[in-house]
Amino acid sequence: MSAFAQIRAGRKARRVPQLLIGLVGYGAAVAVLVHAGPGPAGWNVLADGTARTLGISFGWATNLISLLVLLAWIPMREPPGLGTLLNVAVVGFAADATAAPLPRPHGAPVEIGHLALGLVVSSRWPSSTPSTSARSSERARATAS
Repeated sequence: MSAFAQIRAGRKARRVPQLLIGLVGYGAAVAVLVHAGPGPAGWNVLADGTARTLGISFGWATNLISLLVLLAWIPMREPPGLGTLLNVAVVGFAADATAAPLPRPHGAPVEIGHLALGLVVSSRWPSSTPSTSARSSERARATAS
């Protein structure tokens, strides 16, 4: 389903804000994890290295890499969905907005606190899609009816 078809689909009033909140939360969690000190998670190493090499912020590097991946998607002739497009537009900016006021941690206890906060936020932030178990429960109820 294309991004425009997804916008026209039902439950927009709930789904789009939920998606945006999830993407902002993920961007914030990534920023906290990167600032924690031990280094970025495996999926953020490329963005961190790109940011350091080009002298740009982590968020801008994230957006740049996301845009390049989106451009590489063109030959597949599969239109990206709304979530993919918003991911490219939101996550990096949310990471930069979180990182700007965030002080650099000094000392192991503060680094551990940042790491714990980033892990909790990334694992507990509202998901942009219903969980598999929730979808399974919905299917089971629909089948039983």
